[in-house]
Amino acid sequence: MRVQIKRPIKYHWKRFDQLTQFEVYDMLRLRQSVFMMEQSSLYEDIDGKDNVAHHLFAYNADNIVVGYLRLFILEANQEASFGRLLVPLNYRKQGIGAELVSRAIQRCFENTGVDRLVIAAQAYLEGFYRKKGFTPVGDVYDDAGVQHQNMVLQKGLD
Repeated sequence: MRVQIKRPIKYHWKRFDQLTQFEVYDMLRLRQSVFMMEQSSLYEDIDGKDNVAHHLFAYNADNIVVGYLRLFILEANQEASFGRLLVPLNYRKQGIGAELVSRAIQRCFENTGVDRLVIAAQAYLEGFYRKKGFTPVGDVYDDAGVQHQNMVLQKGLD
């Protein structure tokens, strides 16, 4: 059952050391719920990378997490990447995912040395990412039972 989002949605960036215990719990619970349970993808979610990521949370008016992604900015490589993008099933098709991606792109390309954003997108979302300016690179491949497509967005082409 789809839940109509109460506006406005609030978006907050946080480093790992800024997360509360409740935010860490929500982040891990949602990632498990969407990727492991809903999509039946078994992989090591707690991969030791959260501590160096920027975390973007989307909250509804009741302060419930309705979207999330994690972002890595590698200025030395002039590259960034994001992943673990999710919107719980009940909150999809309301523009939350698109806004999370837009905010990740903005954060990557503003005030950093980054000029390239590289992602491993779930293949069925290729059209979604193309609308944001991403271009597929290479062939579709299996990652933990889910088809993926590497995609790139070059600064100035978004």
